[in-house]
Amino acid sequence: MPSSSRLILITDNRDMATGLKNLISYCEARGVRIALVGALAPAVLINGPIRGSMRFGNRETRDADSLVELHSWEEWKMFIEGLVALGFQRDKQEYRLRYGKAEFDLVPYGAMVTDKQVLTWPSSQLEMNMIGSSDALNSAKMTEVLPDISLPVAQLWSIIGLKIAAYRDRRFPRDLSDIVYIADEFERSDPQTRRYDVLGEANELTFEQAGAYLLGSDIKAYGSVESVAHSKEFLKSVEDEYSVIIATVLREENRAFSDSRRTYVYNLFRALYLGIQ
Repeated sequence: MPSSSRLILITDNRDMATGLKNLISYCEARGVRIALVGALAPAVLINGPIRGSMRFGNRETRDADSLVELHSWEEWKMFIEGLVALGFQRDKQEYRLRYGKAEFDLVPYGAMVTDKQVLTWPSSQLEMNMIGSSDALNSAKMTEVLPDISLPVAQLWSIIGLKIAAYRDRRFPRDLSDIVYIADEFERSDPQTRRYDVLGEANELTFEQAGAYLLGSDIKAYGSVESVAHSKEFLKSVEDEYSVIIATVLREENRAFSDSRRTYVYNLFRALYLGIQ
């Protein structure tokens, strides 16, 4: 029962394209590492570059969330001022810029982050859980996002780690829905899929569960120690089909009374956990 609740993801391609071009050129000129991590990242990695409209999960998005590697708030201030000079506009949110109708949420990762992986914004005092951010930056690979526009995109296994951290931080149901969608679609239609390689492993995995298992395995193989431990602790908490996590996903999908969907979603989380062991 693959995830079927999918809205069309629409972006204003002209504003998004111009904004992305300016952003990536600016980062390259300044030697700043960047990684696309928001909803556009898994959408592009699963479906390919945006061409007019595309589908991702069960929600719409109009922004491009990215991590940028900076090492002080002074560097951040200068970085943002340079983007404003290129035509970006500030928003009331400290981390958000606009380019026409397109939104760009930029979050710095560097010395401003504490040992406990917390970033505190100076004006609002908003705290963000940054666990998994180093994995996202380190795993990012140049990927075509829009026709003829490429930038570093965090890999799906690292995005799962970010989504887990985000959910534990802010409790937004959409983060869980994104985890389910990514786990369901990972390497599903890839001709070189590794799903067949793990069929029958770990308590007789099915093809539908194999993508989630591979994601868990990749987190274990490539993730930082803290990210692996954080993800494992969260996944272990999903003990059965009646877990609060499963119920939250079903409510978000408007399928709260579907027993078959409940079992399907639980098996995806179970496969993720088995893979990370």
